Amino acid sequence: MSLQDIRNAIVSQADEEIAVLLRDHQHNLRQLTQESEHAIADLKRNLRSEHEQKIQQLRTHASMRFSIEKRNMLLQKKQELLSRLYAQVIDRLCGLPTPDLRAFLSHCLAQCPHDGTVCAAKEHIPLLKELLKAQKGVTVGDPIDARGGFIFLSGQQERDFTFGHLVDAYLRPLTEVEVSKELFATHT
Repeated sequence: MSLQDIRNAIVSQADEEIAVLLRDHQHNLRQLTQESEHAIADLKRNLRSEHEQKIQQLRTHASMRFSIEKRNMLLQKKQELLSRLYAQVIDRLCGLPTPDLRAFLSHCLAQCPHDGTVCAAKEHIPLLKELLKAQKGVTVGDPIDARGGFIFLSGQQERDFTFGHLVDAYLRPLTEVEVSKELFATHT
């Protein structure tokens, strides 16, 4: 075997090894490319899924906020309407005919002790003076800034019979639920 044959055999063997290494390298490169493409596809799928979930969460959150704000606005409007209704009740009490007003104020005075001072709304002072003529120990004091009724002061006691207080402290708590049901009933 000549030197040329040995050289050719070495070159041929080197070429085969290079070809095998090149095939292995290309196979590894294809495999890495496929794995990378799969990883990128999975990542894109995950990102898309997370993005869709975020969008759905934002939509749900916005919808809930809208519902809460709508309900709060509706409740606020209902409270305003109820307040106006009870203000009209006070107006009607102030506008009672004299005989009815006399009976109402007499009933309120009957709840008071037999001695003290009545401080009344300006428009009710004359009627209260007339009602208190027969009672000893009860005097009419300075007028108060109220929409009807009076405050009775006796020693350390104070009893509020102003129309606003009677409506807000007694009538409204007793009737508000029923009035709300009647006013805001949903008819199907």
